[in-house]
Amino acid sequence: MTTSPENHAALLARRARVLAPTYRLFYEQPLQIVRAEGVWMYDEKGRRYLDAYNNVPVVGHCHPRVVEALARQARTLNTNTRYLAEQPLQLAEELLATLPPELGSAVFTCTGSEANDLAVRISKGVTGGTGFIVTEFAYHGVTDVLAGMSPEDGGPLGPGVYTIPPPLGAAGGAAFGAEVGRCLERMQADGVRLAAMLVDTIFSSDGVVAEFAKARHYFNTYGGNSVSCATALAVLQVIRSENLLENARRSGEYLRRGLGQLAQRHAAIREVRGAGLFIGVELGANGASGLSGAAETRRIVNAMCRRGVLVGSTGRSGNVLKIRSPLTLEPQHADVLLDALDQSLQSAD
Repeated sequence: MTTSPENHAALLARRARVLAPTYRLFYEQPLQIVRAEGVWMYDEKGRRYLDAYNNVPVVGHCHPRVVEALARQARTLNTNTRYLAEQPLQLAEELLATLPPELGSAVFTCTGSEANDLAVRISKGVTGGTGFIVTEFAYHGVTDVLAGMSPEDGGPLGPGVYTIPPPLGAAGGAAFGAEVGRCLERMQADGVRLAAMLVDTIFSSDGVVAEFAKARHYFNTYGGNSVSCATALAVLQVIRSENLLENARRSGEYLRRGLGQLAQRHAAIREVRGAGLFIGVELGANGASGLSGAAETRRIVNAMCRRGVLVGSTGRSGNVLKIRSPLTLEPQHADVLLDALDQSLQSAD
């Protein structure tokens, strides 16, 4: 069903009236997405967009096996971990089988913010420390505690929170280690004991120790619920059966090679970095548009949207294109993205 400009304006007005101003829309011309499948999203006019931004639907939008598992379990039972049930046990077993043996048990939460908030509590309880190290433009969540550990949001840092630069450039690893060392010295001089360092998982992944459970209990009503566990199990099964980790490696390498080739033709591309299908493209001055930095990045994001490809932006200076597609993106989809970026960099639209 096609929405007229008048109806589109009315939808925006309704949104402004009933939703808090904390909600924001993507793109200069907001999209009305009405359905999605695989790596494609469709607007109310039927136009499709390559989704190279929304990585939450990790096995692609509306995967039939995932949708069926969700619906089947919702028709049967949805309850919590106060009762004995097969789904949370099976999910924990399958997740733990993919992790180092030191991680011997799982705690289910509803959101990433909640998971990080719990990790902060655990680290403080186990170490007795109150100090935290984060990268200087990190985002870790929306709770009051985590907002103070998320400088990306622009708010004040929480008590005992110290920032260090992220590991960028050829000497990123060694420089990052040195920054951590210097930060620990600052904390010691301030009389602050380290509890934990939080970093985005594109850099590393940390686990937690089971010591917390000896002194405290943790439960939330919806964490580990039957429907979510059944859905997560279906996602894991799809990842394995469709070999999506290998696809992410292969398609990610293909996309990064293509971006590297574009960088040879477009001086505006300063650097391409990332892992798998989570990629950042740092932009600088572009002679075609006369813009540089954040302004050029905003222009490219919107120009690619008009060409049917959805990406985002990030970085302290707002000059990094953020590409993080579902794991189902394949080389032919990468070609669509590369073509849209190539045209956008050449134009001044």
